[in-house]
Amino acid sequence: VMGLDQSQEHEGGTRSDVVLPGFQMMLLDEVRARAKTLVVVLVGGSAMAVPWVDIHADAVLWVGYGGEEAGTALAQVMFGGTSPSGKLPMTWYTGVEQLPPFMSMDMHAPPGRTYRYLQTAPLYSFGYGLSYASMTMDLHERAQLLLRCTPLTLAPSLTNDGPVAAAEVLQAYVIHKSPVMRRTLGAFARTQVLNVSHSQHLNLTIPVSAFTLQQGRVAVWVPGEVEIRLSLRGVSDAALSFPLKLAGPSGSCETSQVYV
Repeated sequence: VMGLDQSQEHEGGTRSDVVLPGFQMMLLDEVRARAKTLVVVLVGGSAMAVPWVDIHADAVLWVGYGGEEAGTALAQVMFGGTSPSGKLPMTWYTGVEQLPPFMSMDMHAPPGRTYRYLQTAPLYSFGYGLSYASMTMDLHERAQLLLRCTPLTLAPSLTNDGPVAAAEVLQAYVIHKSPVMRRTLGAFARTQVLNVSHSQHLNLTIPVSAFTLQQGRVAVWVPGEVEIRLSLRGVSDAALSFPLKLAGPSGSCETSQVYV
């Protein structure tokens, strides 16, 4: 068990690097040389650059900052009592070299900030998370055209192919490729715990704001083509995707949500 604590990350403080602090990497190297199986449990509230861990550990678990039942929950996941279904709420980078200068607040400028504009492959993407079960996704109806300033409704289903009972989190992303590459989490839904061979239908509604471009305080509908990406493993993975044409004309849409 390693990672960060609140003396190293807190409001009003900034880390100069995103690697594991102190002698933790030296410890990991020594343990790996002696251990038959290495499971690394990472504690902390923010992203860490751990490419060595990704390559050399047999499993990696990020647990955030746990409460009084954290130990019980961790044991249940590690020893197969339950299947993990959590997803990362942030992008994990390979290192600070993948990030723009700290003083630059431009989200779009290369190499881009956050999962929405990052131009290179991260270590772990926003929404990433594995399961002990394998799920099959079906989507029988796929829209080809979306009328101006209207939301998109999807009705996918997930089937647990085994080998254990598990819950999953289905994520729906809107991928704009013009005038700038950007990704938006449009909707997500969690299944109940599905026994092997059992299925569940989900209803997702992607709001108008996920399809618009923000110009000042105005959400503008821009006709063109986007990609709808359905994923169980985050924004970088497409379990199912299809093109969607946004009908014209261009113009403002009234929306209460703002994506930047």
